[in-house]
Amino acid sequence: MIKSGTPKATALVFSLPLFILCVFIAFFKYSELTLIPFIAKMIRTYFLDVTKKFQINREKPDPTAIAIGKSRKTDQTVVIHQKEYIVDKKKLATLKSIAQQQ
Repeated sequence: MIKSGTPKATALVFSLPLFILCVFIAFFKYSELTLIPFIAKMIRTYFLDVTKKFQINREKPDPTAIAIGKSRKTDQTVVIHQKEYIVDKKKLATLKSIAQQQ
């Protein structure tokens, strides 16, 4: 364009968008994000940047108190049940006599 007599400013105006497009394509070719995720990230970062609000008057539980409570709870919940057997002495004597006869 310059060799044909066009002013440098006009040549710059026509070649600048092509240069920006080439840089843009090269950036996304070697970037870890593609075009759509990059645009979504920019929208989230700059337009939807809302600070998170947390409850102010809430006390946080103490992790050591929770651990102590869990250890005490497991100690108290272990219960062993034993079944009681009632033996009839007359039946036991008859079973012994039958076993001895055989």
